[in-house]
Order: sequence, then C-alpha cells, then structure tokens
Amino acid sequence: NFLASDIAAMLAHTHTVMVIENGEVVAVRRAQVSAMQLDGSAVQRESFVVEWDAESASKSGYAHYVLKEIHEQPEAIANCLRGRLEGNRAQLSELAHLDLRRFTRAQVVACGTSYYAGLIGKQLIEGWARLPCECAIGSEYRYAHPVVDERTLCLFITQSGETADTLASLELARAAGATTIALTNVQGSSIARGVEA
Repeated sequence: NFLASDIAAMLAHTHTVMVIENGEVVAVRRAQVSAMQLDGSAVQRESFVVEWDAESASKSGYAHYVLKEIHEQPEAIANCLRGRLEGNRAQLSELAHLDLRRFTRAQVVACGTSYYAGLIGKQLIEGWARLPCECAIGSEYRYAHPVVDERTLCLFITQSGETADTLASLELARAAGATTIALTNVQGSSIARGVEA
C-alpha cells in the first residue's frame, strides 16, 4: 500500500485507489488501509480502479504541458465522445438529472488554459441552454464576492482536478447553495469528488 498526495504518483505501482478526504486520518499497513474521522469513528469507503496511466499524466516528450494538451485535443475529444453519440446528438447521462429551467444564471470557473475552454463553454451554454452565463478566473472568483445562490449552475473546469483556486471557488459556490458540476481529466480528483455531477 502507498500513500501519496496525487494519484499520478502511485500509478507506477498500482491503479487501485482509495481517496482520503480532508479531516480524515489514515493508517497504512502492508495488508490493510483504514481511515477514520478525527473523532475516531471509522470511515467506510470503497476503492476504485484508475483507468489512466502515468504516461498520460507526464509531458510525453513535449517541452511543456500546454503543448502536449494542444496536440492531444483530437484524441481527448474523441475519448470524451466515445459511447456518448446517438446520431448527431451527444448524450451526457451524468447531467440527465439537471433541470435547466430551475436556474437563472450559469457561471463557468477555471484557471489557465481551462479558462479559455470556459469561454467556449459560456457561448455554448448561452446558445444551447439560453441561460445567461459568466466566465471567471478561479483566483478572481473566490475574492470577487460573486452573485451566486441556489438558482445558479456553476461549472468548474480543471485539467488536473486539483487546481487550488478552482477548488476554493467550488467551496464558495457550494456554501451559497449553487448546483455544481465539473469538467476534468482526472477520475477521482478533488474536483470530481466535490461536485454533484
């Protein structure tokens, strides 16, 4: 058994992962892993299998991650749509429970290159859902006193799923009662675990 702050750090050794949440303590032994709350009560959580590998988390010979991400776009889009196309429509079963009529606004929050993807998302949300949408940089959103409530749909975009400003913005939106969804490359990441869909 291994303990790490990032899933990618363990992928050379295992693809079976159990996530430890903030405020939990973990005991790692050769044959057993147990987690508990700070008050000593046991945490029951299933492990899951990560379906990506360490190579996909590396720069794969590119000078930097942005260049790698640019070159991976066609494959990433194909992977996202695989098994989701029915005719000329994309089926997103994870979002089937959303009733867009209950929202008065949408907000897209992201950092870095994810923010640029968010600008495209803003256009799509306004064009397809006819829902007014703002796009904000996570580091600014969290300090800007955004207008957000239970009638706000918030989409958080982060490639790693661990971007600190985006995670802090998620907590702010959740505390205000917003419905939260995420778009990320990393199964089991903090952002994926922290949103409703």
